[in-house]
Amino acid sequence: MSAKLFGLVLFVVGITIATYYNLWVLFSTPYMTKERQGWMGSLFPPAVLLFQLPALALAGGITLIALFILKTEAAIAAKKREAAKAK
Repeated sequence: MSAKLFGLVLFVVGITIATYYNLWVLFSTPYMTKERQGWMGSLFPPAVLLFQLPALALAGGITLIALFILKTEAAIAAKKREAAKAK
């Protein structure tokens, strides 16, 4: 997959998630009771997840970033060790 196609896929997925989340927030606000939401209320999970899901995503994202940095640093250190042994 080319870098441009991968970037386009990430962009479309990001826009889709942001739109869905914003609609979820709009239709889960306190003034929108279950009776007023109608069929739209059935499209979204419970409102308590409005805070739990982004917190879990943030924790998972930070963990993945840290793992990526650790893996990259380990690869750089291994290359430096091999270069030192070759001398």
